[in-house]
Amino acid sequence: MSCWCEGDPVLTSFGVGVIISCPSEVIPTNNVEQNYNVLLWRVPGKSIGSGTIAHLQSHALIMKLPVAPGMTTTLLSDETKEVMVHAYNTSLDSFLVSPLSESLSDPAQF
Repeated sequence: MSCWCEGDPVLTSFGVGVIISCPSEVIPTNNVEQNYNVLLWRVPGKSIGSGTIAHLQSHALIMKLPVAPGMTTTLLSDETKEVMVHAYNTSLDSFLVSPLSESLSDPAQF
């Protein structure tokens, strides 16, 4: 069983989301599923209100990710280039991003 924390971007059975609340205490029995509140389907560039909250059992959480759609981050290849994350492609294990500043408007820089 993985350890999931509030704020973790995660791949779920329903898409990529961010855990917004976790069970308050660990239930010692294997017969009871842990429930997590996850913000799914956030529209990049919009407020967190553009997503929806799902109440998911722990088996619906597949793996942690470094970021989720709607978050901003820097490129691994060049940490001076800030980008907005738009989507995660599970089959390619890659993210679709766009530059945040005008200085990065040349797609050849990516």
